Amino acid sequence: MNEIIFNFIINLNEFVSAYYIYSFCLFFIISTLYFTFSLPGGIIILLSSGFFFGFIGGFFLNIISICLGSLIFIIFSKTLLRGLKNIMLNFQINYLYILKVPHMNI
Repeated sequence: MNEIIFNFIINLNEFVSAYYIYSFCLFFIISTLYFTFSLPGGIIILLSSGFFFGFIGGFFLNIISICLGSLIFIIFSKTLLRGLKNIMLNFQINYLYILKVPHMNI
């Protein structure tokens, strides 16, 4: 089992060495999407970028992908949740009419 894991890491490291720019861009896209959706296990992404791209390259890759992923998440949540808030408020008002409860401004 350990040999399979070590062979996978060695092959992945050789791929990164052979196609540095492509793997850097691919890893940037994957890590940005990873931090956009706030998936668990971000420390693995952070550490692997330092392992594959070095200290300086991994540092800048992490900082930029975390900032861009957070920005995309904020923009996505503001646009999507604004519409969801309006739907929920309309549902609340209709629900209050059914119960004949006075409407409260929220």
